[in-house]
Amino acid sequence: MLRGFFEGLLAMPRLMRVMRSQPDVWSSFLDLTLKRTLVVLLLAGPFIGARIDELRAGPEDWWQWLVSFGPPLIIAQWIVVAFTREYDDRISDSLARRAGIPPEDAEPPTTPPRTRFDWKWVKKRMRRRMQVFRAALPGFILFAMFFSFFSDDFMLRAVSSAVGALWTFYWLVVGTVSKSASGWTTEGSAPPLLFIGALSRLPLVGWIGRLWSRMAKDLFPPAEMVERHPLEFIGLTLMRLTGVVPLVGLWWRPLVPVAVSSILQPDTPKG
Repeated sequence: MLRGFFEGLLAMPRLMRVMRSQPDVWSSFLDLTLKRTLVVLLLAGPFIGARIDELRAGPEDWWQWLVSFGPPLIIAQWIVVAFTREYDDRISDSLARRAGIPPEDAEPPTTPPRTRFDWKWVKKRMRRRMQVFRAALPGFILFAMFFSFFSDDFMLRAVSSAVGALWTFYWLVVGTVSKSASGWTTEGSAPPLLFIGALSRLPLVGWIGRLWSRMAKDLFPPAEMVERHPLEFIGLTLMRLTGVVPLVGLWWRPLVPVAVSSILQPDTPKG
């Protein structure tokens, strides 16, 4: 049962090994990652410098001091990725073809990648996050209504927090699958999520499920893939979450869509 979980958890490290066996792809990957890391550090330099100066006085809270490095690095990283995303796509395409995994596009790209602000990508990211928000919101409302019927004590707060965390993580898993075109192969034909479909069939409250279905339908395709391979995508998402550490995400970015396709390979028609 845990085999699928570890397959997902190790999908990106395995792809990293495949990439290292391809000198040209590995060289392009290292060159891109190291250059982007340097630019991120330069952009965040003034903010980091201010934090380092606090070492002379000695921070009162060392953990808070370390966490304070995160926001400037994350913002700088997001800006750099927005300008260089095309290079990620090129590396992903080359890696997928070398590893025998269905690439994002049937035909290899013919134009060289460019460094430019990709407004289309930014709008797509914003639209996708709004879709996730719409799909997850009814669940949070239902959980809040359910727990409101119980007395407020420590155990209730703990259970409520755990349910909220699991619900948030579920949509992070769906978001991981949405990073690859292979997660959208059933777009237009994907059925409602199991729990939404079950809620829609219940008497009296079925209208809630039908309303929720309309709000979440944009994400039915990747959610269906999660239902097919839950353990694999849980493992992959846990590994991907290491990318919340500033600069680590730069190493994982080109690998995520290829890892998703590798898990869905039996379900994804080639070419």
